[in-house]
Amino acid sequence: MRLARLLAVVCAVLSAGCFTSDSVIVVQPDGSGTVTNTILLKSATLELLKSAQPLMEAEKGGAADDSKPAPKEFFSEAKMREATASMGEGVTFQSMQPLKREGWEGVSVVYAFKDVSKLKYNMRSESAVAATDSSPELLTFRFTPAAAASPAKLTIVLPLEQALKERSKTTGQMPKMDDSPMGKAMLEQFKTMFEGLRASVAVEVAGPIVKTNADYVSGSKVTLLAIDFNQMMASGADFEMFGAITDGTIPLSEAREKLKTTKGLSMQLQPEVNVEFGKK
Repeated sequence: MRLARLLAVVCAVLSAGCFTSDSVIVVQPDGSGTVTNTILLKSATLELLKSAQPLMEAEKGGAADDSKPAPKEFFSEAKMREATASMGEGVTFQSMQPLKREGWEGVSVVYAFKDVSKLKYNMRSESAVAATDSSPELLTFRFTPAAAASPAKLTIVLPLEQALKERSKTTGQMPKMDDSPMGKAMLEQFKTMFEGLRASVAVEVAGPIVKTNADYVSGSKVTLLAIDFNQMMASGADFEMFGAITDGTIPLSEAREKLKTTKGLSMQLQPEVNVEFGKK
């Protein structure tokens, strides 16, 4: 009975709308910097997750654990502080600010690091709605500080290519969202399920970018991943492109070029992104 109730709540959560997650890694010319994670959930979704929490604890083995955050503290500072243990040497928790907007609730959390070359950032955010797949999707970095006559050099080692290859081995192909009655119905179902879902990961350097191989650059910011399901699902073709990339139907060598015309989806697919900055 408990399992049936838990499944019912989880299904309700998945169909109740979604979340936004934005992460910005700021890198200074000396290699220090900050990571800011901003997570928002629809208030209705958050209430469902709170109600699921005791059921999940009971399903695991009975009595409630007082060391766990109470449902009213779903975004607990303790949980956010614990995240530093997996973010690399020298990473420290700086602050957490509760956020509340019309129909949405969440937090903005700031971490600081002394040396970006020791930072490990999991692109699967350890948020309340983190995916169940536990395989690491870590961003790692190499860095050469700015010198008198040369800019700082940052290399971002991306996990996306390998992660997509691994997923393509285990996931089926995305069904086509064509003009058939079934295709249209499926597109509408996905629109309902993923309405409002948006996520992004970006690196912002403290200085002008003088050279980079990145595909998505705006000023001093390089976008590594950006997904906006509302934009993407305005067109069935764009949503199909997302499915084709994630299930391996399109080779990554072709996907990188096709992504440039896809709305609502940006992904750096090269193994490494190089950014030189700080000297004009």
